[in-house]
Amino acid sequence: MKIVTRAEVSKTDQYYRLILKTEKHHDHPIIQDEHGVIRWQENKEVRETLQNISLNDLIQLLCLLGYDKNSEVFRKLYRDMGYSLFGYWEIFYWEVNNEEAHKYVPDKLPSNDDATDYAYDKVFKGKFKTRQVFKDTEDDHYYSGFLDCLKWIKSSAI
Repeated sequence: MKIVTRAEVSKTDQYYRLILKTEKHHDHPIIQDEHGVIRWQENKEVRETLQNISLNDLIQLLCLLGYDKNSEVFRKLYRDMGYSLFGYWEIFYWEVNNEEAHKYVPDKLPSNDDATDYAYDKVFKGKFKTRQVFKDTEDDHYYSGFLDCLKWIKSSAI
């Protein structure tokens, strides 16, 4: 077994690329097992728990609680079981098995780049007054009020 990067996995298959492009919100490790199968890294506690309960019963319980294949609880269960990425695609992304696959929206906060792109579109395609935004390349933070703060410091009698 070896851990593989998302970049490596994305290059191998279009279905894997779709999964990893859509599911950026978690950092669940991906492995290549001794047979060359690419899968999510198993959570041994989940596997042991499933020795005591039928997966079908657990899925039925999740459905009764209001979860479906587009819920993060369902998907995390399959990742923690160590499911293969291809099997994961078949269950969650193939519309034969998940008729509402196209409605899946990951639970996530936007990345700095996504938030910046969104804000850029709002500012430059909208009717907002703009000011310069600085990006700290070392820790990838964005500072929009830096100039205002600098002007205030220079004008103060500190």
